[in-house]
Amino acid sequence: MRVIFFKRLAIWLAWRLAGQGKNRYKRPMNKSPRLSWKPAVAIGVLLLLGLLGGCSAPGAYVHRAGEFNRAATGFGQPPKDIKDVTVCYSSWRAEPQDILALAQAECVTFGKTAVFTSQDWRTCPLATPVAAKFSCVQLQ
Repeated sequence: MRVIFFKRLAIWLAWRLAGQGKNRYKRPMNKSPRLSWKPAVAIGVLLLLGLLGGCSAPGAYVHRAGEFNRAATGFGQPPKDIKDVTVCYSSWRAEPQDILALAQAECVTFGKTAVFTSQDWRTCPLATPVAAKFSCVQLQ
């Protein structure tokens, strides 16, 4: 619903700023057209709406490699045991305690605790580029 509203708002703004709602033929035909700032503003508004609506970073989440691979063994089945957890996040939207809490919650379901091992920029998608890797170790 929100996306449709912003699309319609952007179309209306572009239409109004380009002067389509007024008489387009006010100047005589023999004069050259003047450059207007209105189309530039309309394009700027459209770009701003696109950036704000479509490129916002999601919160932190647990990355499961091969989750959508139908050829994988155990597809669609909950895991029986895990050795490690990867949490994808963006530094704009996540705090370290939230990332650790996600990893802990994933490991606790198997009676283990999460221990931070590494961090990289190659595992997760662009919206959440940082991957925090944790090992799940048995509680003593």
